[in-house]
Amino acid sequence: MAAAKARVLLIEDDEVQGEILRTLLTQEGYEVDYFANGQTSLAVIDERNYDLAFIDIYLPDISGLDILDQLRSRPHYSTTPILMMTADATEDTSVLALVKEADEVLIKPLRHAEFLVKARLWLERHSERVRLREANERLEAQSKILAQYFSDDVIQKIQSSGSVMEPEIIEASVMFFDLRNFTSLSESLDPKNVANLLNILFTDLMDLIFSHGGSVNKFIGDAIMATFGAPLSQGNDALNAVKCAMAITESMALFNQVRPEYLNHDIGFGIGIASGRVFSGTVGSFRRLEYTVLGDVVNVASRLEGLNKAAKTHLLIDGATQAKIADHVVSRRIRFQQRIRGKSVEVEIFEPLRFK
Repeated sequence: MAAAKARVLLIEDDEVQGEILRTLLTQEGYEVDYFANGQTSLAVIDERNYDLAFIDIYLPDISGLDILDQLRSRPHYSTTPILMMTADATEDTSVLALVKEADEVLIKPLRHAEFLVKARLWLERHSERVRLREANERLEAQSKILAQYFSDDVIQKIQSSGSVMEPEIIEASVMFFDLRNFTSLSESLDPKNVANLLNILFTDLMDLIFSHGGSVNKFIGDAIMATFGAPLSQGNDALNAVKCAMAITESMALFNQVRPEYLNHDIGFGIGIASGRVFSGTVGSFRRLEYTVLGDVVNVASRLEGLNKAAKTHLLIDGATQAKIADHVVSRRIRFQQRIRGKSVEVEIFEPLRFK
């Protein structure tokens, strides 16, 4: 808190002493409002938002402790340094003031040099309190944003490590989920029902992704791109991705059994999973940064999701993913006459069937 900008509230019924203290504070560069009684000060405390307060306990019209109570009841003054002044050196008076959340009790007569040191030190502490509060508010706001994409344990790790979101090449599994024929379905539904349907489906899907150690990287219309191992690895990311996909398959089957009355047929879907090295980090400009995952693995996962239509399947994975889960999942090889679009070499494709 820069001294030239600090606002100080001074309430002292001894006008001679009050003027001396006001002069001392003003000479230090503080902006001082001095009052000789309590009621007058109460009329302006909300307008001025003081950074520091010195309040005499024994005032002619109202107790300084009552003013302390009123200040502490206001959000702005919950952390503002408030120092009480009194000629009563008994312990009971000081204890009562401290119980009412005074920061310190100064015993009169005041030593002027010490008084100014107290003002400077408490303003510095207040500045630290403000910075800490603002940092906590930014952290809370960041947590709300992160909660849209990451599970709680991933958020905790992100916040405890300042470098985890830095650009890097890592091993990860990428999953694409897409609803089938949703565009034509949307044209026949009331917009409220469309929004309600997506909210129901995506809420369940996100819960399953988070519970399997994954992160939601993007919403693309009626599709979701999720990552396992990015930004943080759980150690068995490919298996987690496949377990999640199979759980989604079961969840969608259950949803179709109890689908809303406004749906005339089952909701179709496809899932593609690919594993390998990806770019992980934030991209964009200073105006807007976004965490994302890029690379050939992302493209392969997207292509696999689309191939479910031709294969008449719901879930397809690449050979790299199959190699990582072979000890845990029974899969069947699927061959296509044409290679995956955009790939110069053949990509092995498998359909996970069941757990061993």
